[in-house]
Amino acid sequence: MRALAWLCLTGACALGLLLAPGRVFAAGLGCCLLLPPVSWCLLLPARRKAALEVEAPALGEKGRQISLELRSVAGRLPTGPVTARLTLENTVTGERVRRRVRLTGARRALLDCPWCGCLELRLDRALLWDLWGLLPLPIPAAVTRRILIMPNTFPVELTLEAAPAHPEDCREYAQDRRGQDRTETYQLRDYAPGDSLNRIHWKLTSKRETLLVRDPACPVDRSLMVFVDRTWGPLSPRQADGIMETAVSVAQALWEGGVPFRLCWNGESIRWVEVTRENFPEAVGALLRSRTMTGIGGTELYLHTLGPPAAGQVLYLGTRLPEEAFARAVPCGTVVLEDFTPEAAAEALRNLEWS
Repeated sequence: MRALAWLCLTGACALGLLLAPGRVFAAGLGCCLLLPPVSWCLLLPARRKAALEVEAPALGEKGRQISLELRSVAGRLPTGPVTARLTLENTVTGERVRRRVRLTGARRALLDCPWCGCLELRLDRALLWDLWGLLPLPIPAAVTRRILIMPNTFPVELTLEAAPAHPEDCREYAQDRRGQDRTETYQLRDYAPGDSLNRIHWKLTSKRETLLVRDPACPVDRSLMVFVDRTWGPLSPRQADGIMETAVSVAQALWEGGVPFRLCWNGESIRWVEVTRENFPEAVGALLRSRTMTGIGGTELYLHTLGPPAAGQVLYLGTRLPEEAFARAVPCGTVVLEDFTPEAAAEALRNLEWS
């Protein structure tokens, strides 16, 4: 608007000078031509105090709008507006929106949040304009805010199994099967042909006057890893949102049941969090902030960097089957769906089979 006013005033003085040459129109035209450079010179000291500020909540709820406040600060010198590039990206769905914003003081905005994830809001490439809005001056500005949009969760029924473990790594033994750990006893029974003499319990045998054999116990590893494969193909935002809702629903069900587990996912590297009752919100936040990847699959990256999974059992969530070597290393329950709706995911988890 100010640029239009300057253009009209300059045009009027130039036209007047052509129709009725004189000092008045010449002086007016000279002033009009000098005003932009003079006002631009005022930007040089104002540039030091110029800044962009963003106020945004740290958490949001899926399906509800979020209120933001964008502010430009340029000191007390008369200047024009500040323009900047606003980038808004959802790390889960991969959606990205870019637009130029014009700020004069404070401005409020409402964001729609139809999907869960982490909204990364960035303001950069800022320009401070002169009073007439004609000449810009770049100002240093790189403001970033992250807003976690929490997913909706649904009830999960999950049956876990225990896997055999090495004696030195276990703290628990199976109650329903024998094993190879001779330091612990699974059961005492009568001697049968073919039993090793090393298993005879000589002390009890001497008391009862009958050969008794000690069966070794079977150590088990009940540690659980929930692996979320973040390498997705061309998924729609609704499908990507469904996978994360399933992952958080499973994590919440385990957390509420008091089951300790490792939440693991892939990004540029393999990341994991040992989830306990105290750090559950932080673990979910870290998962939502991670970016969706393309290219190498999560289990392939895991095998390449860490080797076979070190857990008693693995619950795998993804859109592609895990690598055979990954699924064969430990009992692995896989939930692989094209469409992770709450109904389909709950049904798959209810009928989960451990390979």
